[in-house]
This record gives sequence, C-alpha cells and structure tokens, in this order.
Amino acid sequence: MSENGRPLLEVRGLRKTFPVHSGIFGAHGEVVAVDNISFRIPRGTTLALVGESGSGKSTTARCVLRLLEPDAGEILFDGTDLAKLSLRRLRPYRERMQIVFQDPFSSLDPRMTVGQIVAEPLEVHSQRVGPKARAGRAARVAELLSLVGLSPDATHRYPHEFSGGQRQRIGIARALALEPDFLIADEPVSALDLSIRAQIINLLLDLQQRLSLTYLLIAHDLLLVKAFSDWVAVMYAGQIVEDGPTAEVYANPQHPYTQALLAASLEGRTKTMETRDLQLHRAALTACRFAPRCPRAQDICRTVEPQLAELHPSHRAACHFPGPDETVVTRPPD
Repeated sequence: MSENGRPLLEVRGLRKTFPVHSGIFGAHGEVVAVDNISFRIPRGTTLALVGESGSGKSTTARCVLRLLEPDAGEILFDGTDLAKLSLRRLRPYRERMQIVFQDPFSSLDPRMTVGQIVAEPLEVHSQRVGPKARAGRAARVAELLSLVGLSPDATHRYPHEFSGGQRQRIGIARALALEPDFLIADEPVSALDLSIRAQIINLLLDLQQRLSLTYLLIAHDLLLVKAFSDWVAVMYAGQIVEDGPTAEVYANPQHPYTQALLAASLEGRTKTMETRDLQLHRAALTACRFAPRCPRAQDICRTVEPQLAELHPSHRAACHFPGPDETVVTRPPD
C-alpha cells in the first residue's frame, strides 16, 4: 500500500519464531509465527490484519509494541526503529502506543476500582507525587470516563459491577490515558454480545476522528473490517498474502485464501480451518503455504514461494495464479 508522506508506523521484514520442545528425549525445533512481513499505516487511518486463529495477527501486534521481542525486522514508529531501542529508550514511545485487549473480563484487575485501573498508566509514567498530582489524575480519570460514555460515578466501583460492553469502555479509557497517537485494537468486540458490538465500534471510530488516532485492528470478522478499516492485510500461516485499500480488496480479491475468507464470512462462518493445520503448513517454508488446500495449486506452488506483487494500484497479492474466482473453496490438506 502507498500513501504520500511518512507513515506513523512502518514494519519491514518482521519475523518471530517460538521454540518447540517435544518427546522424552527433548527433541526441539521452532514454529514460525510471523515470517518476513511488511506493512505501513498512514497517520489517522486504520489497517486491519485479518486471518483465522493461528495466522500470526496477535503475535505481530505484540511484536510491534515489543511485548514480544522480534527475531528480525524493523519497527519504524514516527521514523524511529523501535526494534533497536533499549527498554529505557523505548519508554517514551510506549506512552504513544497503547492496546485494547480482546477480553474485557480478563484484562481488568477485579481487585482494583475503575478509577485505579484508568489511573494506573498515569501513575506508572508520571514523576509527580503528592495531593496536587493525585487531584490532577482524578480529574483526568473523570474526563476519560466521560470520553468513552461512562459516568464519573463509576470511579469507585469494581469491574464485576459492569456489563461486557462497559468493561471494554473502561479498557479503552485506560488505553487513552496517556494521550497516545497509535492504538492496537486486538479483536476488540469478539468477546461481546452482538447487540453491543456496534456501540463499541462506533465509539472507536468517533474517538479516532476526535483524537486523530491511528489504529491497527486485529480481527477475523471480515464484516467488521469492511466497516472499520481503510486498509486491510490478509494473513495466512504467518505471512501477508494480500493487502491494499479495504474497498479494493473486498471488491476485487485476488488471492484464493482471501476469496475463501470472504465466502465464509458471507455464509456466517468465521473459522474454516484449524490452527494446527496452519502450523503444519509452516514446515513448507520454501513453497506457498496455502497450496495444500488451494484449488488452483500447480507444481510451482509446491516448490516456489510466491512474493507479494502489485496487481492494481496499492493492491498486492502473493500468488502464482492470482485473479477473481467465485468458486474458490478450501479443502483439507492431503
């Protein structure tokens, strides 16, 4: 994808592996969770990373924040490579990069009041102490709660006293406490009732406009992505197989995996493959990961790894035989 001007976030060649130990003799190897992926997010826009469980979306997000340490690659945030910074030098950038977690039930400490939860980032990153500083933080907490549609009276209550949607609002308020430029929303509505999802999505969209936020959305729900994002990158087995402007990718998908995801979404299915299958295919690192279940696969797909290539302006796909195909369906590996 391309955009005039320097993007707020640009990732180049990101790679992350995890060691695997098995057997009584301690046989070991590695799983390639993220394999040489690159993307950029222009300021004030939203990029959605989509794909099924096990595709590497959340691992990518955690590497961007350096909650996980990448094995290789560059993470350029406002021109600075975060991958090269020490934890001390990374600290001011972490104030500008925050995350909203998937499950509002487990991401909030049940022993803390809402006021304590929202104020925690302010206390961790502030050098100020004393009554005046505490009063300032209390005013900021009330402001943040109001910003996400909650009454300041919620300050003295505990998370279990709120609904799932209200808890996610609390999580969003906490993420906004340090006035970040960049927000990762990791499946922000997947744990919520259908009736509440639209409210949270509308809140995030409203906050983006009001606060000039840049988003990285992690999702498997393609209908949500279509309404929420400006750009989309489709991940399969740790790689980006297609990316581009959301409207273009949805209207003219080129990769058979993207087409399968869209077909599954229209049929109301969100999981057409198992995580273990995605991990299994990562063993074939010199070929197309999708070849074992692709109806277009030919010999070259099983021996040569396709590279992302621009097929339309800002629209790329990694496929030896790209193009529209409304009949694409997935099949289990041979």
